[in-house]
Amino acid sequence: TLSIKNVMDAPFSFHALLHTYLKIPDVGRVSIRGLKGRQYINKVEEGVIAEENQDQIILPSFTDRVYIGDEDGAKTVTVHADLTEEQPLFEVTNEARIAGELKPCDIVVWNPYEVASPGDLPPPAFKNFVCVEPGLVAAFSDLPAQATAELSQIIKPRP
Repeated sequence: TLSIKNVMDAPFSFHALLHTYLKIPDVGRVSIRGLKGRQYINKVEEGVIAEENQDQIILPSFTDRVYIGDEDGAKTVTVHADLTEEQPLFEVTNEARIAGELKPCDIVVWNPYEVASPGDLPPPAFKNFVCVEPGLVAAFSDLPAQATAELSQIIKPRP
C-alpha cells in the first residue's frame, strides 16, 4: 500500500502510481486479462485514447498504457504465461481510496522492451517482467486537507 497524507490546511492535486514488476517467463508470450471494455491512454502512441476490445492483452513491443478507472472499487487482473494458459501466474487486485472513499483505480500496463529500457534495466532484462500497476494517473486527483489517499495491490502468485 502506498499512502499519501495531506498535512496541510488546503487541498492539493496529485498523481500516484505504485510500481510493481512481476517476474514472467517471456514478455513476448504473456497475456493480461480483465481489462476488456476499458478505455486506455496509449502513451507509446502520443496519448491516443482507445478502448480495449481484446479479452487478452499481449505485449509484442514497447507497451505503456494507462487503463482508465471506470468504476469505484477493486479491480482484479490476471497475468498468464501465454494466450492458451488458463491458470494465471498472478492474480492482481488493485484499489484506490481518497479520504476513505473507494475511487476508480487506473491500471498501468508497461514493458519497455529494448527501445525504452531505463539505464538501470539493461537489455535483455525486459524479457522477464511485466508491470501491472494501480494508479491515480489518468487525471489529477484532489486530496482534501488533512486527508489520506491510498493505492493498494494484492498479488496472489499461482503455481
